Amino acid sequence: MKTLLLFRGAPGAGKSTLIKRWGIKGFALSPDEMRTLYESPNIGVDGQLSIGFHSDKKVWETIYKIAESRFARGEFTVIDATNSQTHEILQWKNLAKKYGYRIYLCDMTDVPIEECKRRNNGRTQVKRVPEEAIEKMYARFATQPVPSGVTIIKPDEIRNLLWKCESVDKFDAVNIIGDVHGCMTALNELRNFDEDVNELYIFVGDLCDRGIENAEVVKFFIEHAYNPNFIFLEGNHEKHLRAWANDKSVFSKEFNLHTAPQLAKAGIKKKDLRKALQKLQQCFWFSFRGEEYFVSHGGIPVDPKSVNPLFIPTCDFINGVGEYEDVYDVDRNFSMEATDRYDIERERINQVHGHRNPETADIDHIPNTYNLEASVEFGGHLRALRLDREYGKRVDNIKNEVYRIPEEIKVETVEKFVNQLQSSSYIAKKSVAPDLYSFNFTSQAFRHGIWDGVITKARGLFINTTKNRIVARSYDKFFNLGEMENESVTLRNMKYPVKAYLKENGFLGILAWDDANDDLMFCSKSKANGPYADMFKQA
Repeated sequence: MKTLLLFRGAPGAGKSTLIKRWGIKGFALSPDEMRTLYESPNIGVDGQLSIGFHSDKKVWETIYKIAESRFARGEFTVIDATNSQTHEILQWKNLAKKYGYRIYLCDMTDVPIEECKRRNNGRTQVKRVPEEAIEKMYARFATQPVPSGVTIIKPDEIRNLLWKCESVDKFDAVNIIGDVHGCMTALNELRNFDEDVNELYIFVGDLCDRGIENAEVVKFFIEHAYNPNFIFLEGNHEKHLRAWANDKSVFSKEFNLHTAPQLAKAGIKKKDLRKALQKLQQCFWFSFRGEEYFVSHGGIPVDPKSVNPLFIPTCDFINGVGEYEDVYDVDRNFSMEATDRYDIERERINQVHGHRNPETADIDHIPNTYNLEASVEFGGHLRALRLDREYGKRVDNIKNEVYRIPEEIKVETVEKFVNQLQSSSYIAKKSVAPDLYSFNFTSQAFRHGIWDGVITKARGLFINTTKNRIVARSYDKFFNLGEMENESVTLRNMKYPVKAYLKENGFLGILAWDDANDDLMFCSKSKANGPYADMFKQA
């Protein structure tokens, strides 16, 4: 989770011992250990060995680089250092703010200086520091304060950083709502949020993108983000909202082409959105009417009593553990662990998530899990799990009738065709050589059946976009019998006998002429080099 734990105390105060006692050694970065990697112990004029400080600049540069890499993934991080100076803590505070981290400082400056000296003298020669160094640190502890915005705790309070199950029995009902994806009409049909009711609403993330009512959903989010009975979790699409609100580059064709213009046209104030985004949580663990529920966007394979959420990277809550297609294995592992560890009749724990459901499985197809993803943005359903004090559990499936329908496009010229390819959020463009690009339909188009006259042609398609000339192409995307809803085939009109073929899994090999090099060009689906192209060439 996005939590940074600093320590403040002189050598001998017991920082490293405390880290081992709490079992968080694997999350700690130690400058002393890093120093021994940069240089071996030095021998002083007194003939004593000690840790070298000649590479200190490199040591701290490396520590910060590693820490920032961890912060980018949202990993719990511990810094095993003295932090005796205010500017040292400020550097960590600024880095924590950049990545939305909570920052705590375990204060161990109340350990008497004489005790630190005694422990220091008992250390091995190489780990011992001069006593005057300890004295200088205590002088700084007295004059250099901890900056504001850093929560100071004592050693025994480290246990409070561990996530715990929260009772929500004060509410009459709990509503856990799946990915909304800019579908406000379906959300309004699900619930009347203006009613003054004693109910808790939990949104699993992915509020916007792909739908056509993004502005309305974002307004709803800004309006309710501060309500005590609303909890919004962070999904993978919220990063686009955050980047847009902070005037940073958004690396999403869908957001830039559709969502951003809708937000701008509606007059969404970025300042208001930035404040609301600060209320996002990464997961929520609660109990209601004797059952426990763990909610995240992507889903995890262990229950929170087995591995505390503090120790799980935030990116795993947002993206889900493993690959997109691993979701069912993740749910099964959670289900098996929940069943094995507890008497489920007495102490049941359930997982609820959205984000991924490639086969559009039922909401409760695996015991102890609820999958709320059902392609609402493509005309599917908005799913929700309702826990009612009086009526028990209920699953809601709201069919979405307001969504963007791909239009059948007639291609008249290559130039127009290239423009259509580049404007589609369901087609990926990849540079192959100067002025030469490959175009292929995305996994989103494949998983959700988004096809039109342009997308079906984007399959192993190579175009020189300067000359608007098709250099190489495979065949259009084809479909199994009965796969497409509008497909009409009358079997009795076929001329018998007929042959049926089995399509084996493999890869495309495309042969074309390379004008630039006056030679044959061997391509895979998206590249003119690499292992698949080489295998095709050798064949």
